[in-house]
Amino acid sequence: MLKERLAAANAVRDLLMETERGIEAMMASTARRAVALLEARAVGRLPITAGQDALERNAELLQTLTTARRQAGVEHAELAQAAKLLGITSYGDQRECPDDAFTTAEAAKPRLVA
Repeated sequence: MLKERLAAANAVRDLLMETERGIEAMMASTARRAVALLEARAVGRLPITAGQDALERNAELLQTLTTARRQAGVEHAELAQAAKLLGITSYGDQRECPDDAFTTAEAAKPRLVA
């Protein structure tokens, strides 16, 4: 039973981390695109109003992604509380991540406690 709970927790953790990384990758891409739009306007010597609508959509998208990032963080904290009910501990919102947290898969795995 403990093995099954840990396997289920690991599956949820993996999907949550995938979501968090995906949101941040989309945020970075969106921000780079805003810079590229501004630089393209300058290179093309276009008026300041050129591409304004696209730039506003980009800003709205970045705000939406920022909200999604916040929600993923809230979900992360809520799942950490649920894990405690299963007797699983992990690092994260309440403590510092280990130095190797993002360099080894083993370090990122939740652990069962007795």
